[in-house]
Amino acid sequence: MKIASPSARQPAGVSKITFSVSLAGRCRIWYIFLMSQIRLIKLKSTKSPHVIWTRKNKKTVERKIELTKFDPTLKKRVLFKEAKK
Repeated sequence: MKIASPSARQPAGVSKITFSVSLAGRCRIWYIFLMSQIRLIKLKSTKSPHVIWTRKNKKTVERKIELTKFDPTLKKRVLFKEAKK
């Protein structure tokens, strides 16, 4: 009975160690993102349909965000207000 070598069972250049470390790192990052107080919010322009996505720390900022940003559709700075996703 012949035992197959590890390289015969896996595609060339892929090792189990690097894959498992990579997978563990992704899971850890995803867990940190879920457990953190930082959430994605949508900022909508008050004068055009342009939308900007940004992050907000819900633990320290309870109010709705209003920022003045550059709107590329109007080519000037306008007020962006937090909108529902």
